[in-house]
Amino acid sequence: MTNIHIICDMHPYYSRAICILILFNHPFMHLCKYKKMNMGNIPSSEEVIQLHANLCSALADPNRIILIYALSGGSKNVSQLTNEVGISQSSVSRHLKILKERGLVRATRDGINMVYEITDFRLIDALNILLAVLRDQLVYQAGLIEPIIENKTRKNDLHIQIPSS
Repeated sequence: MTNIHIICDMHPYYSRAICILILFNHPFMHLCKYKKMNMGNIPSSEEVIQLHANLCSALADPNRIILIYALSGGSKNVSQLTNEVGISQSSVSRHLKILKERGLVRATRDGINMVYEITDFRLIDALNILLAVLRDQLVYQAGLIEPIIENKTRKNDLHIQIPSS
């Protein structure tokens, strides 16, 4: 328990998230849950859910996902990211600020530039898993439509009109 408080005091912005991570790896975590031991300021499940929602909301913008993938190739400054992804410099800076606040990227100073990098590359794995889920959903949905198209094609009922410009 002392270790939790020491780490929480070292970084107050992330104190709740760090406490949660330590708590779930703590060998006596199951005792807290089932015996309802009083363990001080340990976050409740609602707080864990809110932290999870905050993390996911950082990924809710397509531009932020693009920036994360761009940073998967290595550290970059705002100008490099602007050139690579084709988003305005102010927009890149705004999205990086959100990603940094949520702990998904970190910034270090390199001369006059701030250089950004991903804090945990498991984030790329998570995004790739979500892409695989999306692919599977699209394949499933296409499979639902395929018999309808085949049936209409056989009956010659399928009429596709291309709008004129």
